[in-house]
Amino acid sequence: MEPSEVTSEQDPLLPNEPCAASMATPPRSLGKNKSCHILNRDSHNMIFHCYTYWRNREPEHSVADTSKFVTDMLGVSERTVFRVREEVKASHFSGGKLTTTSRKRPRNADKRRCSTKFDSFTLCALRSCVHDFFRRNEIPTVEKITTEFQSVWNSHH
Repeated sequence: MEPSEVTSEQDPLLPNEPCAASMATPPRSLGKNKSCHILNRDSHNMIFHCYTYWRNREPEHSVADTSKFVTDMLGVSERTVFRVREEVKASHFSGGKLTTTSRKRPRNADKRRCSTKFDSFTLCALRSCVHDFFRRNEIPTVEKITTEFQSVWNSHH
């Protein structure tokens, strides 16, 4: 066999239909879903598609057996598989897509509030005051910045 040739082993139990679980290489485990870890939408879709694939392929197995099989195959809990199934049912009746909870925090919310308190001129003057400390090789503290900024601000107004 030459190094340029690629071989893959076909699982005799699986038909030639595409499924995330029937790749030539072992599927990457989604990992145990520890508490406070949120699965992304792709993981939800993979869980649901694997569940429906095995449910349609082997309808003689019960829902619990299929869920257990998907649990062992993907490395998630049975509760996660059940929760994904319930979300799909709910989204199907509401006509929406399968969604996940948002992991993003409004990190810029405080910054936006700060910028609405002061106009751009004041922020630029404050930034310049802080930069002056670094030019003088001094460590800027809140007290130093406050006193210097107030003295500069009062002298110009």
